[in-house]
Amino acid sequence: RVVIGCDLAATGKTKSDPACFVVMAVRGAFRDILHVVNRRCDYVEQKQILKDLCQRWKPATVVVERAAGGDAMIAELQREVRGLRGESAVGDKITRLTPHLGRFAALQVRTPKHEPWVAHWREELSAFTGTAGRLDNQVDATVWALVAAETKHQVDARAVARAMGLA
Repeated sequence: RVVIGCDLAATGKTKSDPACFVVMAVRGAFRDILHVVNRRCDYVEQKQILKDLCQRWKPATVVVERAAGGDAMIAELQREVRGLRGESAVGDKITRLTPHLGRFAALQVRTPKHEPWVAHWREELSAFTGTAGRLDNQVDATVWALVAAETKHQVDARAVARAMGLA
C-alpha cells in the first residue's frame, strides 16, 4: 500500500519554506520512503506535483496538513485524488514526530540507497530539533505520510447495508 504525506508552502515565494511531498510504501512493519519532492514552488505547481505523484504512485491515502493552503488544495482535488484527506496539526512538531520515533529506532523507516533526495532527507531528519525557524518541511511531510500509513481502511457499515439492500 502506498501513501503520501504533504507539507505545503503558504506562498511558494523565496522567503517561504519549500513544499514537501513524501511517498511511502507500507510493507508490514516497514515504512519505505519511495520518493521525496522538496522545493519552493507556488500553489499551482504544488497542486500539479501532488496530482502527478498520485498518478504515478496510485496512493491509497494522501494526507495534507490543513495549513498553508491545505484546505484549498483538499477542496480543489477532493474529486480527483482518491483517499485525500486533511489533518490539523496538534501540538508542536516534536509532539507530532514522537509517536513515530520507535519505527526509526527499530530501523523500520527505510530509504533507497542511490536516489538523489536521500542524503538531504536523512540530513534534515537527523538534524531536527524542533527549533522554530529551521527548515523542517521534510520532517512534517514524513510525519503526515506516517500518519497516513497508520490509517486503517474503515468500512462504513451503513453504506454496506444500503448496498446490500438491507437498509
